[in-house]
Amino acid sequence: MEVGRLNELPLKSVVKMMNESEQTKSPVLLCIETTAEVCSVALAKGVELIGEWESEPGRNHAATIGSFAQKALQSAHTAGLKLEAIAVSEGPGSYTGLRIGASFAKGLAFGCNIPIIAVSTLRSMTDGFTEGLTYTPDALFCPMIDAGRMEVYTALYQTNGAVETEEQAMIVDEASFSDQYSQREVYFFGSGATKCKDVIKLPNAHFDAYAPHARDLRKEALVAFSKGHFVDTAYWTPNYLKPYIAKKAKNKVLNR
Repeated sequence: MEVGRLNELPLKSVVKMMNESEQTKSPVLLCIETTAEVCSVALAKGVELIGEWESEPGRNHAATIGSFAQKALQSAHTAGLKLEAIAVSEGPGSYTGLRIGASFAKGLAFGCNIPIIAVSTLRSMTDGFTEGLTYTPDALFCPMIDAGRMEVYTALYQTNGAVETEEQAMIVDEASFSDQYSQREVYFFGSGATKCKDVIKLPNAHFDAYAPHARDLRKEALVAFSKGHFVDTAYWTPNYLKPYIAKKAKNKVLNR
């Protein structure tokens, strides 16, 4: 099932509200998020979210991403906007989802002759989760993406955006977070956070099932665009964080 979101104002009204100088310095970005259960595509003009299209949770990304992107491009055309770059969530996350998002972004980038911006999924999740959130100055933010069993893809960020711990694949147990965090608020969020709730014993821990969304890519994508930080479209690959191990299919006929 598709869930589409547009600003309450008509597209042309949204664009009209921006003065000419703002339109000049605010790039039009197509944002793609396919690393988790929800397939999400967003159209943005600078920080302004023009529209967003999302699927219901489920592994149907390959079937929906094309139609979402088509609707986003049609919305841009209707509003008189020219697409300037594609921002894609680079992982870590679902191997299949990452490959779908990366291959689609590459095909569209080559077809439109525009660059690709790769944005860390964990970083963009943090940007989205903290938007409008009230927290203490020394709080820490810990996005967690489920990687199977008790393993998660995770990192720790400070309130100013600085990295406390780098991105990693972690098997979570009671010793995963040391006493140095016992006096600080720590926000755990994402598909991996809820399953770890009963294991993490920090007294000031908060847990939320916040999921990645395409709109969350805007902040980091705008910084990268302003600095000209684009990936090599032909050779760029997603950040899988750990090697993919394919499972050997069982032969149902021979039962082996």
